[in-house]
Amino acid sequence: MTNPNQHRALKAVGISGNPSPYSSKSRTLLLRALSELRAAGAEVELIDLAKLPAGALLGRENDPRVDHAVGAVAGADIVVASSPIARESYSNLLAVFLDLVPRSSLEGKVAVALTTGHGAGELLAPRSGLDALLERMGAVLAGPAVHGSESCFPNGSPEVGLVRQVDHRAAAAIKLAKLEDRSGARIT
Repeated sequence: MTNPNQHRALKAVGISGNPSPYSSKSRTLLLRALSELRAAGAEVELIDLAKLPAGALLGRENDPRVDHAVGAVAGADIVVASSPIARESYSNLLAVFLDLVPRSSLEGKVAVALTTGHGAGELLAPRSGLDALLERMGAVLAGPAVHGSESCFPNGSPEVGLVRQVDHRAAAAIKLAKLEDRSGARIT
């Protein structure tokens, strides 16, 4: 008997937690990760939280776009979350969205955390914040969060070493998700 998932493309969802609707460093890293996942054969979807209605994100009203975003996370094999770090934590926008995602939705899914910040002092924040949150929600991390400080973006573009880290996490996520997909069981 063949596995019904054998030829199914992996689904990856990228969540941009930057409150700015304009270009950002964390969104740049997220788009790089999604590009790498797409190149590896995954179907990718970008959820830009800054473009979703605040009332629905706060649970004050219903909106089909927010419902779709929550469903996309639930249906993904790989979840990539990106956020700027401020006051040693991921964005409130990402926090309120993840509060809408049922805790069990990330059980056994592969997750990648991407963060950006102004200085080296924020390097521990991803490990104690976004990574920890994704793990508490049941996700399996493809590796430690990739963090890019201001100095990692000379002329506004990520330096080669940072790009390589993002590429490495995307490749690790694909490998882990394929292991899960072949077995038909969630990674725990």
